[in-house]
Amino acid sequence: MFFEPTSEQIFTGSLTIKSNAENGDQVITLKGSGVTIPPEKELGLFVKSINFGRHPLSVQTKDSTIWLVNNSFLPIQIQDIRINGNGFAIENQCGEMIDPKNQCAINVAFIPESSGNIAAELVIESNADDSPHVIPLQGTGDNSADDTPVCAFILENLFDQQLTNQPITIGHAFAEGDIPAGKTIRMTIENQPIPVQVEHKAIHSDGSLKHGILSFIAPDLSAHSSYQVQLFASHQKSDQQMLNLSDLLATSYDAELTVILDGQTYKVSAKQLLNSTLKSKQWISGPICTEWLIHSPLKDSAGNSHPHLTARLEIRAYSGMEDIRSSITLENNWTFQSDPHNLTYHAMITIGDDIAWEQPTQVHFHHARWRKIFWWNKQKGLDESSKIHVKHDTRYFITTKAIPNFDTQYIGGVNETYLNEMETRWIQPVQQKQYTFIRNEPMSIGFATAYMGSTGSHLDIGPITRWSSRYLMSMDARAKKVDQGQADLAGSWSMHLRDKNTDLPVSIEEYPYCGTAGRKDDYKNPQTNLYENPAECEEGRDCSSPYKPDIAHQPSFAYIPYLVSGDYYHLEEMQFWANYCVISKSPVYRNFEKGLLRNDQIRAQAWGFRNIADAAYATPDDHPMKSYLMRIVDNNLEYYNETFTNNENAISKLGWILPVISESTIADGVVLAPWMDDFMTFTIGHIVELGFEKAVPFLGWKSTFPVERMIADHSCWIFASAYRTVVSPSWDDAKAGIFFQTYDGIYNASLAWRENELQDIYQEILNLECNSQEMTNLLVQHNILEYGVNGEMIGYTNDIMHGYQVILKTALAYAVDSGAPGANEAWEIIQARAKKPDFNHGACYQWTILPRSLDR
Repeated sequence: MFFEPTSEQIFTGSLTIKSNAENGDQVITLKGSGVTIPPEKELGLFVKSINFGRHPLSVQTKDSTIWLVNNSFLPIQIQDIRINGNGFAIENQCGEMIDPKNQCAINVAFIPESSGNIAAELVIESNADDSPHVIPLQGTGDNSADDTPVCAFILENLFDQQLTNQPITIGHAFAEGDIPAGKTIRMTIENQPIPVQVEHKAIHSDGSLKHGILSFIAPDLSAHSSYQVQLFASHQKSDQQMLNLSDLLATSYDAELTVILDGQTYKVSAKQLLNSTLKSKQWISGPICTEWLIHSPLKDSAGNSHPHLTARLEIRAYSGMEDIRSSITLENNWTFQSDPHNLTYHAMITIGDDIAWEQPTQVHFHHARWRKIFWWNKQKGLDESSKIHVKHDTRYFITTKAIPNFDTQYIGGVNETYLNEMETRWIQPVQQKQYTFIRNEPMSIGFATAYMGSTGSHLDIGPITRWSSRYLMSMDARAKKVDQGQADLAGSWSMHLRDKNTDLPVSIEEYPYCGTAGRKDDYKNPQTNLYENPAECEEGRDCSSPYKPDIAHQPSFAYIPYLVSGDYYHLEEMQFWANYCVISKSPVYRNFEKGLLRNDQIRAQAWGFRNIADAAYATPDDHPMKSYLMRIVDNNLEYYNETFTNNENAISKLGWILPVISESTIADGVVLAPWMDDFMTFTIGHIVELGFEKAVPFLGWKSTFPVERMIADHSCWIFASAYRTVVSPSWDDAKAGIFFQTYDGIYNASLAWRENELQDIYQEILNLECNSQEMTNLLVQHNILEYGVNGEMIGYTNDIMHGYQVILKTALAYAVDSGAPGANEAWEIIQARAKKPDFNHGACYQWTILPRSLDR
């Protein structure tokens, strides 16, 4: 007997052995998973070409870094790295070998010696199956100056007094090509040059800056005033000295966390850790600002480490050591540490000689973490948080494609009432089962939904959360406080699984049988004979939590906060939540280390894939999680394209994906939720805009479903935003792989479906002209329409958060940009519908997305 799978899925069967034995016939259950075997050695690149743009003659650019990623399970031997052509230089840091799932860097610079366009090729030869790799290089020698700003933002002094020399660090996304390879940024405040330090964290496929961290010192800022900051692409290099750790240690600064637990006192000191032999990492490094990352288990007076509690400190210092920012995180997060459980302790943070925060009875849920931020000033000691509000340019952020193409007509339209309400409620008590928290304090979850899987209205479901949409449309300090704070509080859920060996979120490539859903035997690795599931709660221990995460209702907590802050804690929250999307699935169903989201609810695939892709896009190129997340994105896109886009025998020809809703297995139809499928169309459209090329054909295929619902023959667009759609005549048909292959079959069956409110009148509907007054009268007579006017669609017309119409419209926006046949016609119809919601009423803007390819 042998097993020969034909696709990536789980196969089951049985072998029956018939005999005249006394114990009768024997039945043996058969089960196996089909997997795609990747190339034996695969070398991955984050860039496809590098364009250095215009640059002065005989001046060398800053290095542009190319990361070579070994995506295979065998070492890759580098045989040759060279440039064919002139005008470019390389520095090879790769050596001769790249270990499995590892990466190394090549630095490329442009040195034009003549005017005009200069082109060459970077050639990388190796023993990888896909060798050689050729990266086109391009630049233009040009001594003329370019004084056109790339983008701008606003500094606001919200206080009653003039402020001087204020330290500021922000994150910023950039459109492809705006800051070309080899370039950095120069900055002006009200047209006056100001030194700025730039960290190049992630680059586009052309080598230009995608996301960076900017640090600078703002000079005199008058009370209650605003200042325009402009950013320009620049070839200028800084020769200033970097900040030294010894200068920080020479100050009186310290940040200390004290925890009293079960009568034992545990402490950790920033100064002691920085002064010890403990190796620290630098997240930000330069002459204006440096941030050190350190971590240590909490230790008692005898030096004994607590098995679960680990402190993480991000210490950010500015030139002159006048101002130091302390980010203090306490984690209860180790994946495989035995006896995980909730803890309650007395916690206190001191900054210098001052008590900054104290909580006598702080509960700490297992596999969760909390974080507090404080500032220290050399003259004042414990100081207020940064007093300057930075207002990014939402319109520019939209052009970067890091965020969707939200309708800019709503910028500035958030009513003060909503902003004031957010600010007031943000510091109020909130009850979560037996616990009472201040909404913005550790182990609270702010405005998020505690039981994510609950039905009803959620503020946090959608392309982005409601609070993020209010922040983007207002750029108000109150909204920003909530948006950043929600990213901090995302640590409160018990799904933060960190590997003590790597100090990273636990990897499904290292532990392909790790998961939190499935049977016990699903977690046993047959290669090692070890169970790879996270340590389980022991009998008698309290491992309860008032919060329950759920991929199908998972928000985007940290992506936008990270983009605008460059904050390391937010980066890790983004990565933890992305990793949760695969860890929380059965290892078997996700295809082990592949991390496939298949077989889950369509909305779970949508929101999970959104979070994974966002994290892959924004994670710095030199971070070990980058290539890991990129591989998971790639694995899923390959699955979708093989299963649907490029599959002539795909069960769905109309752009909808599996699974159907199994609980609706009734005689007269098997259904799916079209609005969930529209979630997925949004996600794939968003992923295309993030630059994942393999998503392009899938979006084209996927766009068929929303378009057909609007313009298909023998159907009516009034019903395109229905709650359910019938895709197969019966469950027996579905199990046999029989589904409707034309939309008129779906349309007729959906109207006649017995759980549809139209079931009693569907024959009359079929005999009426679409959107005729007669059809409107019939629908009004049966209370189908919300407003009862001609040209109105069904499906919660005025619901700006979960209305099926606004969700469908978003899917159609991406269908238009995909170039899908009929998409423009479908868009015009839905735009011209008689009743539309007022997004300013409720100040919720996550579904205001428009096509980029059409004029606004």
